[in-house]
Amino acid sequence: MGNPTHYGDPLAQQGEEPLSEMVIRFVPLDLVMQWRRCGMIADFLADFLAYNFEHKDTARNVISTVLNELLENAVKFSPEKHRRASLALIYQGSTIRIQTRNTSNKKHVASLRRLVERLCSEDADLLFLEQLEYSATEDQEASGLGIVTLKKDYFARIAVELSEPDDPPAASNGEEDDELINVQVTMELDVEELDRE
Repeated sequence: MGNPTHYGDPLAQQGEEPLSEMVIRFVPLDLVMQWRRCGMIADFLADFLAYNFEHKDTARNVISTVLNELLENAVKFSPEKHRRASLALIYQGSTIRIQTRNTSNKKHVASLRRLVERLCSEDADLLFLEQLEYSATEDQEASGLGIVTLKKDYFARIAVELSEPDDPPAASNGEEDDELINVQVTMELDVEELDRE
């Protein structure tokens, strides 16, 4: 197994012990069958964590939106819907880290890698407009609008780590092997700044 490769913002270090950490392991097929449960999971975790913040409603909305985006992506872009994936929510005071781990095909991995690299070097507002135009003429699911929105609206730091799967398939179907993809979003949740309305 090769060393993991990293793209995007620096990966957050473990640092001090989290005040709270929740991990959900799931089979993507289960959520595809009942798609609305992605939102239910996101809302549940956001409700639980929002009690730590003075502006609970704003914190809940931000956390739920980010969780839902990452969870839906992990489900949608897992080509083998029976292979387990996970979602982790780690709370360290004002810092929130959300991680998803799932396998994905080479095409999606390459597209996500390019997008995350651009997010680190280009203006998020301009990139959002470009991706919005792309989604109107091309494959909307592959546009990456959700990831760009996390950076643009919530000032999220987005990192992607790629490695070989822990459980490679026993037999090849003639296609390229999938990669294990770890998406990490870190936010300093200053809800007063985020609550612009």
